[in-house]
Amino acid sequence: MTSKVERIKLNSNITIFKSNYDWTYSREDLILLTKHNIATIGLSDITTSPLIIKSKELEHVYDYSRNLAFKILSKEVPKRWMEKHWVYASNRFTTQDEREAPLFHNHEYCVDTYNRQPIATDLTYCFYLNVPNDLKGNEGKLEFKDKEGEVVSFLPSTGEILFFNPIYLHKPNFIYKSKQERIVICSNLKVEYKGLNERRSLI
Repeated sequence: MTSKVERIKLNSNITIFKSNYDWTYSREDLILLTKHNIATIGLSDITTSPLIIKSKELEHVYDYSRNLAFKILSKEVPKRWMEKHWVYASNRFTTQDEREAPLFHNHEYCVDTYNRQPIATDLTYCFYLNVPNDLKGNEGKLEFKDKEGEVVSFLPSTGEILFFNPIYLHKPNFIYKSKQERIVICSNLKVEYKGLNERRSLI
């Protein structure tokens, strides 16, 4: 049985959803899998590793989170869907100069395509596998910037799954003072992708 979903209104323009993982598989086993993936696949940038490794533990996380996503989107389980999974990992040594790349970003497109037909994401969700318990100030918070430029934030806890509109500009704050690691399993979901260029509405 999946957990209940909580709707959280951060401001008049930003609404997210929160649920909790059921820990069918242990945090330690899932962390080991993400570290194996990073060691094997490597990082595509300073924090991100495409999640390629397959396992029953990860498949359960995907199934569990995806079913909650369908509920949020008010969708029946479709015949087909597209997903992209990745690991976000950071520690006190993870830094990025804002002059090097924009930190606020979105996940408007679900997967990388090569036929000039972008596939729009319906929902982005993040499973917080490990959130340090020694964070200070704004460290570790997920920040959102709305269309008016207002920035709002939310601090996830270990075991929580956050769901949000993929067009929201957002960024995870680094954890410069923590002695622990922040590990998140993230996914983009596209439901019934027969209309590749169609825009979608959410919430």
